[in-house]
Amino acid sequence: MDNLSNLVPYVILAIISGCINAFVAWQKLQKRCRYFLFYQPLKTVIFWIWLLMQIVIPAVFSGLWLLKFVQKNRV
Repeated sequence: MDNLSNLVPYVILAIISGCINAFVAWQKLQKRCRYFLFYQPLKTVIFWIWLLMQIVIPAVFSGLWLLKFVQKNRV
């Protein structure tokens, strides 16, 4: 259990990186689709899946990278 409590800051950093990626992707989507008259992304399930993937994928990869870095530098 002690090892899990040591990983909490790294998990938080991984989630933050995923949220930043989701924000940037949202801005690009808004810029690309602003001229579509009937574009309402918040009402579609595909949009929410896309947004979830924008958060989860970077969080997983950065979390794995941080975990590998921590294990390598542990004495």
